[in-house]
Amino acid sequence: MILIIYVITGIFGPTFWDKKISTFTHLDRIPQVPQHVPNIGLNESFMVFGASGLAFNIFSRLRPSH
Repeated sequence: MILIIYVITGIFGPTFWDKKISTFTHLDRIPQVPQHVPNIGLNESFMVFGASGLAFNIFSRLRPSH
């Protein structure tokens, strides 16, 4: 995954990651989405995604096994 991120950055430049996620995915055209989903940058979206995966991994590991 990191290789893909490096290739995208190499092709489009580092400012690519400053694009807003709802605008990039064109979800901002759906009237309900902007009201309920924050339009954060792609770089912030990856951090949220990574933190969510890390939290899931930690909590699933801490859960007692049966």
